[in-house]
Amino acid sequence: MASYFFLMNKLSGNAVSISGMSTAAGAALLSWPQKPTGNDDQLWEYVPDPAGSGYFFIETLLDGNAISISGMSTGPRSGLAFLAPEADGER
Repeated sequence: MASYFFLMNKLSGNAVSISGMSTAAGAALLSWPQKPTGNDDQLWEYVPDPAGSGYFFIETLLDGNAISISGMSTGPRSGLAFLAPEADGER
C-alpha cells in the first residue's frame, strides 16, 4: 500500500500542487492551500528508482509522474515541473 503525503511549505503552510491538476508532461508546480478533498494533485510518495541507484522519485497520486527540475538544470533558481519518472533530473 502506498504511503502518500503532502509536501508542505513551513513558512506559508501551502502544499505543492500541480497547476490545474494537469497531467501534461512539464506542467508547473505551485504553492497552493492544502485541499481537504479532490487533492490527488497534492499527494506524493517516495518511490525507489527501479534501476537500483539508491535514489528515489517523488511521484504524484494524480498520474504517477515525478517532480523534476525543469530542463534538468544544475543552476540556482531552477524551476520545478513534473514528468514521467525516467530521467536523472527526477531522482
